Amino acid sequence: MSKYLQIVVIVLFWGINVFATPEQSKLEPLQQITISEGLSHNGVTSVLEDSKGYLWVGTYDGLNRYNGYEVKSIRNTIDEKLMVSNRVRALLEDKNGNIWIGSDKGVSIYDYSTEKITDIYSNSFTIKGENGPIVRKMIKSENGDIVCITDKEGVLIFQDDYTFKSKHLPSKNITTEDVLFHDGLQLNEAFFLFSTSVGLLQFNLESKNFKHILRDEILFSTAILKIEENELLLSKQEGLAIIKINDSGSELNFQLSPTYLKEHKFVSFSVDQLNNLWLGTVNRGIIHIQDLEKFKNRKKNKVSVFKANTTFLRVSCVVSNTSSGCWIGTFEKGLYRFPLNENPFHFYASEMNSKYGIATNGILSITALDKERVYIVSNSGGVALFNTNTRNFEALPFNLVNDLAPRVGLLSKDSKANIWISSGNVEDEVLLIPSGSKKVISIGGNRSFKLKDIRAIEEDKYGNFWIGGANNVFKIKLNEQHEIIDIQSLIANPYFDDNKFSLTRVIYVDTEHDFIWIGTDTNGLYRVDTKGNISLEKANISQYSNNSALESSLSSNFVSSIFRIPNGDLWIGTEQGGVYKVEDSNKAPSFIRFSEKEGLSNNVVKNICYDGDENLWITTNIGLNKFNLKTERISRYRKEDGLPFEAFDYASCVLKNGQVVLSSQEGFCYFNPDLLISNKKMPWVELGSFSVNNKLIEPKDTINGRVILNKRIGEESEIELKYDENVFTIQLTALHFENPENHLIKYRLFPLNSDWIKVPSEKCYIDFNGVQPGEYWFEYSGSNSFDQWTKVKRLKITIKPPFWKSNLAIVFYIVFVLAFIIVIMRIIIRMKDLKHSLEIELIEKERSEEITNAKFRFFSNISHEFKTPLTLISGPIEFLMRRFQHDPELKDRLDLVNRQSHKMSQLVDQVHDFQKADKNLLQTHYSTFRFDLFIKDMILEYAYLAKNSSKQLELIGELPPVVINADKDKLEKILNNLLSNAFKFTKVNDFIRINYWVEKDNNLVVTVADSGKGIHPKDIAHVFERFYQSQQKNNEYIGGSGIGLAFSKKLVEMHYGTIAVESEYKHGTTFTFKLPVVTEAEEEVVSRSLEGIIAFEKNFNNNESISNKESQNYQINEKLVDSVIYLVEDNADMRLFIERELSKIFKVKSFENGLECLNAMELEWPDIIISDVLMPELNGLDLTKQIKSDVKTSHIPIILLTACTTVEDQIEGLKNGADAYIVKPFNMTYLITTAETILLNRKMLRERFQIDFRVGVEKKSLSAGDSIFLEKLYGLITDNLSNQELDLDLFASELCLNRTLFYQKVKQLTDNTPFELLKMYRLKKAAELLVNTDMQVSEISDLTGFKSRTHFSKLFKDKYDVTPGKYAMEQKMKSK
Repeated sequence: MSKYLQIVVIVLFWGINVFATPEQSKLEPLQQITISEGLSHNGVTSVLEDSKGYLWVGTYDGLNRYNGYEVKSIRNTIDEKLMVSNRVRALLEDKNGNIWIGSDKGVSIYDYSTEKITDIYSNSFTIKGENGPIVRKMIKSENGDIVCITDKEGVLIFQDDYTFKSKHLPSKNITTEDVLFHDGLQLNEAFFLFSTSVGLLQFNLESKNFKHILRDEILFSTAILKIEENELLLSKQEGLAIIKINDSGSELNFQLSPTYLKEHKFVSFSVDQLNNLWLGTVNRGIIHIQDLEKFKNRKKNKVSVFKANTTFLRVSCVVSNTSSGCWIGTFEKGLYRFPLNENPFHFYASEMNSKYGIATNGILSITALDKERVYIVSNSGGVALFNTNTRNFEALPFNLVNDLAPRVGLLSKDSKANIWISSGNVEDEVLLIPSGSKKVISIGGNRSFKLKDIRAIEEDKYGNFWIGGANNVFKIKLNEQHEIIDIQSLIANPYFDDNKFSLTRVIYVDTEHDFIWIGTDTNGLYRVDTKGNISLEKANISQYSNNSALESSLSSNFVSSIFRIPNGDLWIGTEQGGVYKVEDSNKAPSFIRFSEKEGLSNNVVKNICYDGDENLWITTNIGLNKFNLKTERISRYRKEDGLPFEAFDYASCVLKNGQVVLSSQEGFCYFNPDLLISNKKMPWVELGSFSVNNKLIEPKDTINGRVILNKRIGEESEIELKYDENVFTIQLTALHFENPENHLIKYRLFPLNSDWIKVPSEKCYIDFNGVQPGEYWFEYSGSNSFDQWTKVKRLKITIKPPFWKSNLAIVFYIVFVLAFIIVIMRIIIRMKDLKHSLEIELIEKERSEEITNAKFRFFSNISHEFKTPLTLISGPIEFLMRRFQHDPELKDRLDLVNRQSHKMSQLVDQVHDFQKADKNLLQTHYSTFRFDLFIKDMILEYAYLAKNSSKQLELIGELPPVVINADKDKLEKILNNLLSNAFKFTKVNDFIRINYWVEKDNNLVVTVADSGKGIHPKDIAHVFERFYQSQQKNNEYIGGSGIGLAFSKKLVEMHYGTIAVESEYKHGTTFTFKLPVVTEAEEEVVSRSLEGIIAFEKNFNNNESISNKESQNYQINEKLVDSVIYLVEDNADMRLFIERELSKIFKVKSFENGLECLNAMELEWPDIIISDVLMPELNGLDLTKQIKSDVKTSHIPIILLTACTTVEDQIEGLKNGADAYIVKPFNMTYLITTAETILLNRKMLRERFQIDFRVGVEKKSLSAGDSIFLEKLYGLITDNLSNQELDLDLFASELCLNRTLFYQKVKQLTDNTPFELLKMYRLKKAAELLVNTDMQVSEISDLTGFKSRTHFSKLFKDKYDVTPGKYAMEQKMKSK
């Protein structure tokens, strides 16, 4: 046979045998991580486990970090760019623990301390917009440099300080093609070897030259791996090859082996710590070869394959040198994790189609035959014999006819090795296979029994067999011929006369006491005392079931398993209640429960097994539990721990070879507890993240203006927080990648917590709320699944107190308290002194008040006494003035006496008024008059005085008439007092000047100036004090009463004005007072007009008001039918007639006077008001003025019914007057037509507001108040145009209206609710922006206050019958 033929035969033989492993040809992953678990992309390109234990996963859309519980994605977004590209290709950890990230656009560095990424190399750095380089792999060289291999851009070398060193490309002598570098490794100090698209390239670090290796043999390679010191495994275009390297010193020689697995194409591979080989194929999934040495030597080997239930699985990377298993990256399916060790849980299902195996997966019964074999009964699948050592089925030692095998429901073996079988359809039949026989016989004889659904057959120490079924339990005795010689029924016992029995689940023969324990599905647990082999009818039976009033009772009546372990403890398993340890089982039992609360995976317990090593194995509906009897600690096993299934069934068995066999509806599994890993690696425990007040704090982040973490919290030894940062969360991460329920973490915040708090490692977020200021130590540790704990780590947390609780503040408080005590003592002493002073002052004040009151009484009495003489003087003087009216000289003298008499009377009245003013009893009586005429009339009498005393009196005022609204009498008193003082303190030839003018804010300013003696500076501050007299004791000052100026000041203040004095001693004084009393001149005309109107109305006969009182039918616009009219008329006949006629068309409410109408408008607004002019309480003109002057009601139109024929001319000047005037007598049709016209005009005005906004409304259309209201409303809408959270109550508040009145007024004026008005305005504004700007629809939607673009587009289309985008396009086309 030729050499080549021999090689082919060897390869074919090896290929046939290498996969010939019928037992475990399928590889099962422990875990799969995809986008559903938080991965940023299912296309995985690279995997790295760092020195801390975190798993880094590079994908086509970002970088991911996995801690065993959650995946954190790090990727660029539209708003934030973290690294040069999201397409991550390669990962590497350097000596500083930082992560190098190779991507499609260059290299980035993840700094572990700051958790920030820095870009260090990209083509875009030199050429903007340039892509690349695509970094395929990064290698850490022996000298510390980082070597990056790329697609088409050669080899990039970086120094360990992250600076770029050099770039190298293969020369054209090597190849003219663009080289794609895929993988590489360092051979020695001088050489690297790379797998590329053109084969193997050797790179010399010193010469920086490339050399083609095995050019003819290897045309293409994607992966290369060092498996021995001088051996490499590499991929070829098809299959694998091994290269042996001979180092001759000056150069390396390479020897290539024949190709392995030529039928596959490989992209990546790895050798794990157990020397197993993991191979990733191009599209055929994963191949696991158990022994690399056997593979190299082409010996028969154990091979497992994984394709993820698909025929096409593309592998991207294989990483098996991790503590968590072998990680396989794929291009479509995310990331898989496989165990490195062989799964200790072996499994069989009917789909494996083993010879002699079961036909279905639902396991009903498992019974030990010997120390290594068990009988397996499956539901309608027959009986099989399985050898746990050989892991194969064997032929049954007896014969079952074809129709019997599928009907077997239970198989049991007695002490004589006889096999008991239950089978049947409606009622089960009990069959027996004698020991050593292959024949199946029926037990019987002269006696028999019927029992449905047989679930248990057990033998007691007396040789009795207990058979339990759905509705009874029988105890039978057989003779040597296997015939029934005695049969007893459990329900024949008197106990069951009043108690029902049903659904046997398990029968247990107690090995310590003469008890038979029977567990049921619904009635709890029964204990049958069989001492002395007593008959069932006489046996003592006890029942134990759920009793909510008894804490030590069973919590569930479904008893699924019963077992007594060698130390004598009895254990009970229940569905929904967990497991129970039974104490005093031979007396009055109490049940101690262990459930999910104590760590059980599920409370639905199926069975309990004892392994002989102080462990209970508890099967549940969700997982397997190991209960250590010494520590009472529960370890849970799930699918991620290797279990083939988690939902167990009732059948189980423990063999003498140590194997535990367990059942389910998916097949059965078996394992040796001794082979489960008992010494697992301790997890790496560190602090993962830190949040303050629910805000994640990353290194260098600022909070309240300062940095809390300078580096990641896991590297910090101390952190400092402020008093208002005492709500924080710490993530405590235990890195193990195994079942988190079996790994615990413990922590405490000392001294706040003295005891340790233990929780499963998956509950890694620890919250602290309201921690008081102080120094604390956060201590933490983690355990593996065997309760072994890591060394305790500590983090110091200092919470600073607020300033007012700091040490400096405390010192300040002490000093402050001492100072306060001293101050209080001094105050007390001072208070005593003040008290004495106050008593003296009080006495003086009371005396002063007595003197003041005495002065008042004196002046009052004197003035009262003056009244009579003045009256007696006034009468004769008036008589004499009439008598001598033709004598000019005497007439002037008598006129002077009369004026002075009148002035004295005014002074007397002033005293009385001053008393009233002092007690706030003086009232003002405003009237409108011309001030210029008033002042001219007033100074006439002073002109005579000035002439006689040789003084100059001058009046200076504005030429236009000055109309004021003030109390005429009190204004005269002010001026009299000021002028009297001026004449009193001036000499011959001095001047007295009165000047007045009107300021811009309608203040009347009056000054009274003189060139007299002036006021001493010490007296100026007191001139307006009552009864004050100058203390200057010389002849310059003339004594007075001291009340004139004080009274004048009071009268000025009653007009809301001010008065002041300026004086230059010995040169003159000027008094100035300002009064806000100036009004428009027409007020006086209006007042006189109103008086004329009222007088005319009084003389008009109301019976002649209506020209035609016959009832008529009226036709008006249908839209006005529901309008509300308020009719105000005091004449009953007139009111009833008009109300009757108007009620035919409108809704009418009538009132007797204007006051009743105003009161009604507090509850409801009418659409229009029709009012008479002359009425009691409140006439029509005053009613109109009040309604129109109130912004809430100014929009309501008013029609006045008047008898004055010139009313329209007289009322034209009234501000905020009525909307229409109808002269009596009037025609009813004319009245209705007028009302209809006004209402229609209002409606048309509202429609104008619907068509457009901010239209210029003429004064004839709206009142001034309504115009101002709408201007303010539109201004508010404009200011809040983009406010998406706008509350219309804000508008009501700004316009000084409550919500109801605001809505009513807007509806009255615009026929729209405020919300509709706002919506229409925004849509109109949006239409303008679409036409006049280039903004996007979404921008305009936000700018005009719409929260959703979809909602905006719908409303816009409803209004304009076209979408916003199309509207903008059409309008712009039209404008062009």
